[in-house]
Amino acid sequence: MTNRLKQQENNLIFDDNLKYSIDREPLVSIITVVLNSEKYIDKTINSVLNQTYKNCEYIIIDGGSTDRTIEIIKKYEDKIDYSISEIDSGIYDAMNKGICLAHGHIIGILNSGDFYANDTVEKVINTYNLNKRQNDFGLVVIGAMYRFSENEEVRFKQNSNKFDSCGPIVINHPATFVTCSVYNNIGSFNLKYRISADYDFILRAYHDEKIHFIFIDDALTNMLMGGFSEKFSTIFTRLKERFHIRGKYINVSENINNSCYWLLRKFIYHLLSSIIGYQIFIIKILFTCQINKLRKKYFFYKIRNNEK
Repeated sequence: MTNRLKQQENNLIFDDNLKYSIDREPLVSIITVVLNSEKYIDKTINSVLNQTYKNCEYIIIDGGSTDRTIEIIKKYEDKIDYSISEIDSGIYDAMNKGICLAHGHIIGILNSGDFYANDTVEKVINTYNLNKRQNDFGLVVIGAMYRFSENEEVRFKQNSNKFDSCGPIVINHPATFVTCSVYNNIGSFNLKYRISADYDFILRAYHDEKIHFIFIDDALTNMLMGGFSEKFSTIFTRLKERFHIRGKYINVSENINNSCYWLLRKFIYHLLSSIIGYQIFIIKILFTCQINKLRKKYFFYKIRNNEK
């Protein structure tokens, strides 16, 4: 077996053995972005390295961690294809760096603290092989995921929903895999959005008639609750960004209607969670399901007349 040779220039570590796609085994690039996550990074890395599907390329983008994160990453440098540690302009800037480094035909993004099931990539590849087309302009595979609290007292499955079904858009970005052709054709994450660039990216992709979306029920990822975008302090930034993003696709009255509903729902959720704790995530699911049934006639996420 050929030894994996590593070179280091500045803060970049990369593998001389370039990987590539073969037949029905396309190369999959997994990108992990991390900043000061010594508590979680080890579990995230191992979930990628232990995949049953082996034709994977692993890229880690560190934002200049000052704790033991870099030390932990270096323990795995003979198994990581590329890693870099430098100050960036935020999480989406880090993701864009990873996308630029990726050689894979399919790209998945897994944040530190989240982790894959051992057969996650294998399930994605099976779905891809069943749905790929000749001269494919782009394919997006979106699965379900488990949300869990830090102590794992709360754990529940969260499905993604199609955009023209009832209720708010639920896109599980950590359980989303995108062919590189999608990024080549519509671009990567727009850095003017501090919190909602993934939301913007998915809507841009869905608006492109040539890009094919596949929704699957399998849980592909386990996502830790309590991320930056879920904090109460970010509510109005998210509201503003999403209002601007949706405004490209729907009229003003529909946008205002959704924004008011979303804001009310978030206020109720944060109020109750401050009293009850993470158990409110369960109440949130039941609450959302009931409200969505009442809002069918007001539903406006009908991005296109035809269903993908």
